[in-house]
Formats: sequence, structure tokens, C-alpha cells
Amino acid sequence: MKKIHLLMVFIAISINIHAQNVGIGTNTPSASAALEIKANNKGLLIPRTSTASRNAIANPAKGLMLYDTTTSSFWFHNGNAWTNISAGGAGSAWSLTGNTGTNIATNFIGTTNNQPLTFRVNNTSAGYLGTNGNVFWGMGTGTGISTGFSNVAIGFNALKINTNLSNLVAIGDSALYNNGLGATQNLEATANTGIGSKSLYANTKGFYNTGVGFQSLYRNTTGSYNTAIGTFALNANTTGGFNTATGVKALFGNTEGVWNTANGYAALDSNKTGTDNTALGYAALFFNQTGINNTGVGSHTLFFNNGNN
Repeated sequence: MKKIHLLMVFIAISINIHAQNVGIGTNTPSASAALEIKANNKGLLIPRTSTASRNAIANPAKGLMLYDTTTSSFWFHNGNAWTNISAGGAGSAWSLTGNTGTNIATNFIGTTNNQPLTFRVNNTSAGYLGTNGNVFWGMGTGTGISTGFSNVAIGFNALKINTNLSNLVAIGDSALYNNGLGATQNLEATANTGIGSKSLYANTKGFYNTGVGFQSLYRNTTGSYNTAIGTFALNANTTGGFNTATGVKALFGNTEGVWNTANGYAALDSNKTGTDNTALGYAALFFNQTGINNTGVGSHTLFFNNGNN
């Protein structure tokens, strides 16, 4: 009897039972805990078993937890299946080194409510997938957007200034950078497409413009209905409209001229205010600046012309 009595005293000293709370290493376990363990130099060691042994457990209780020595991670049973809860495992967390066992039908990175998904680099906006059709990718892209919708911006500082305009496509470093700056109507600066580094860079109020190529329509501010395809195409255009330039440096110097068509390298290269000109071919109508109603077809055709023909 003495041995039993001493054992009970030892248990009472080592494990304090207070109401329905059990304390190990403490005489005052938290009232909110069924079990509180306090130690400064020891931890809690839960059952350890292999994956095969874990899977062999019959009817595991919901919430049952153990350490899997095969996967070197903690697992718990959610009532239907075993789930890996370690930071580096294939559970609900995404690992910095990648995940295994993912299912494209159920696993994803994103939101389950009507909120956009954002990405940051050095705590600076670097990506945005919105529920209003906006898609931005790159440092500084679309950072000014507040009410605009259905915009696509890809590249460093692409579509950076725009706030309330819509249906814009900017692909390339600083493409459509200033688009919408100072615009007061929703009509202004809408439906522009700039593809290429600094294409449509200075555009503020021009609309229905398409620039494809490095610095295409680079200086355009209010000109509208222009199409520039090629490096430096319509590069100097500011207010001119309804121009079509296809080729490197086509209509390169045009500033205010309208209704011009240039197809070929440096076609209508020097045109500034000339109107209703058509140049098809390498350097056709190259020096024309103010002439109107000219048509040049073929390489170097009307090369020095600057009048009306």
C-alpha cells in the first residue's frame, strides 16, 4: 500500500490535475487547455512511423496527428484522408522549392472571392490580374489605373500613368507610358495599342492608334487613327492622324501630316505636314515634307520631291 500511495503522490506532484486541466511542468495550466506542457529545454515528441505504417492505421480518427519518418514531415487525418502539414510538404501551403502531388483541377495560386491577384518584387507592384479585365505584368506596369478596365500592359513601366481609360494594350518597356495624362473625357486616349519599347510613349489624348515596333509613334500626343508598324515608324508624329506607316522609319519625321500612306523602309521619311501622300517602296518620297497629293511607287521614287505631283 505504501508503494501505491507514494506513486500516487509522485503523479500528483509531477502532473497537476486541476479540474479538467492537466499541467506537466506547471501547477497552473491554462483554463483553455486540456493539457499544458511547460519546459525550457525539452520538446514534445509525438508518435513516429513510416508512410506504410501510417497508411495501415485502421479507421484513423479525424485530427489524428503523427510524424512520418519516410517523408520527414508531420501529417494529420482530416476525416477523409491523410494531409501533409509540413511547410515543405505537398499540403495546402506552396513551398519555396516547389510542390509535388498537385492536381490541376483543385490546386491553384489565386483567390476564391471577387478580388484581384497581385504580385510584388521588393514590395513594389510587379503583376496584377484583375476581375475587371486588367492584366499587368512587369515593374511599374499599370500602377496608375483606378477605374480603367480591359487593359493589358506587359513590360517595365508600360501604361504607367493611365488612370481611368480602357481597352488599351501596351507591350514593351514604357509603351503607352504617358497615355491618358491630362485626359478629361473617357473617349480620349482609348483603344490604343502599343507593342514595342516606348511605342506610343508620349501619347496623352490620341485614340485608335496602333504602334508596333521600337519607338513607333513615340512622340504622338493627340494624333488619332494612326497605324505604325516598324522600328521608328511615325516616330515624330504628334498631332497627325489617319496615317499608315509600314516599314522601318516609314513616315519617320511626320508631325502633323494626315491621310498619308507609306510602305517600305524610310518611305516618306522626311514628311512633316504633307497630306494625302502615298509612297510605296524603299525611300519613296523620302524628302517630301509639305507636298500633298503625291504618289510614288518604287524604290527611291520621287526621292527629292517636296511639291505637288
